[in-house]
Amino acid sequence: MTASAGETISITVRLNNIDDGKVVLKVAGKTVKTADGKLYAKVDGNEITFTYTLPKTIKAGEHEIKAVYSGSSKLEATSILTVE
Repeated sequence: MTASAGETISITVRLNNIDDGKVVLKVAGKTVKTADGKLYAKVDGNEITFTYTLPKTIKAGEHEIKAVYSGSSKLEATSILTVE
């Protein structure tokens, strides 16, 4: 994923065969709040979409996106966000 400082992006976490639990999303080490201001999203279906506005002060380069699931087990997935 590529974006610019100050841009709003959508990040979708896809879940397979998971019916409950929570997902926390971090971008560049900072936890992304859900639309209702919570620090996690409850699993309800096969995917969760987070909307995040990159800070205007974020530096150009690669930043880690990390989704952490906790529920019946703990799972993590990572991706890279490239800021232009």
